[in-house]
Amino acid sequence: MERMQTSVLSVDRTADTVELRLATPNGVLTRALLVQLRRLLAAQPGRAVVLTGSGERFFSPGLDLNEVGELDRPSMAEFMRVFRECTLQLFLHPAATVCAVNGHALAGGFVLASCCDFRVGVSHARIGLTGLNRLLPLPEDSRRIVGQLLGDRAGREVLSTGSSFPSRKALQLGWLDRLVEPSELAAAARGQTRAPSPPPGRERKQRLVDRLRKGQEQALEEFLDAWFSPAVQGEVARIRRRLRRPAAPSATSPGGDSAPGRR
Repeated sequence: MERMQTSVLSVDRTADTVELRLATPNGVLTRALLVQLRRLLAAQPGRAVVLTGSGERFFSPGLDLNEVGELDRPSMAEFMRVFRECTLQLFLHPAATVCAVNGHALAGGFVLASCCDFRVGVSHARIGLTGLNRLLPLPEDSRRIVGQLLGDRAGREVLSTGSSFPSRKALQLGWLDRLVEPSELAAAARGQTRAPSPPPGRERKQRLVDRLRKGQEQALEEFLDAWFSPAVQGEVARIRRRLRRPAAPSATSPGGDSAPGRR
């Protein structure tokens, strides 16, 4: 096995698989991580991918609000293009992709995991969106990918309420393919890359992406209008202030506002 470690990703390669572990604090999605993840995916189209987080609490709570909260509109537009291209690179990866959901997968982390072909998770994880998403809908491409995965009814429920749900419900909805003990997660994810069931159709995925490409800049401008609205900027500032405070002895549910979340 070949191993590489950077400040944002840990990479383990074998002849036919690459395991990518988010190495930022709690798996927050920074620009550096997204750029590096996209490059690594593009460099090994023939290898199956296992994507996971570090530790037991979070897979990823989403975008790093401490980074994006400082960006002006042009810089935020560029950040969101990087996020879009990374997620689409994962969504269209030619070989099988599996997300080992080691902890909470929220907001942008939920989207990233949704771009994989398969998801194997643990029972303590919460899945879905956060309080910020009640004010700020996901970008159009993210909404369409989540909607295609969950189906119309479940997709509307998740996207319209902006809430998270336990991993057992994620299994019932079909978002998770398997639920395992934490000690079994790595082996189960690697085994899923060799499962006889084929990944979802690449042609269907490519058609969806082709449709999204046609209106992607208009959709981005609509997202930016929402992001820079007074209500969303006020909520982002409030969350950032809270994140700077020392953690309380007992945190509230990661599905609520206390998740070190991000979007």
